[in-house]
Amino acid sequence: MPFDVDTLLDQTQHNMIDPTTYVNISGISFLNVSSEGLFGGSFECGIGGGAPCTNITLEHVHLNVSRGGCEFSQTTGVASDVFPASCIPPTKAS
Repeated sequence: MPFDVDTLLDQTQHNMIDPTTYVNISGISFLNVSSEGLFGGSFECGIGGGAPCTNITLEHVHLNVSRGGCEFSQTTGVASDVFPASCIPPTKAS
């Protein structure tokens, strides 16, 4: 069953109740994903000094987006066969 979503991949780590606590996000893989939508994705981690997202893997991910690709904040990982190119995560923290 198809779903109608604006953003295809989304990981946002905010803790507005207690900004001193975070969950470590590491070792997550997105494999064999093909989808259409408005935006590719957003990986916003380490906000407010929290834990970054690390070791994120995207393999064979094809996102047909009409308004924008992916954005990464405090996120590192690797990719193979990913489109659009903006959805390739940085390999080193910025």
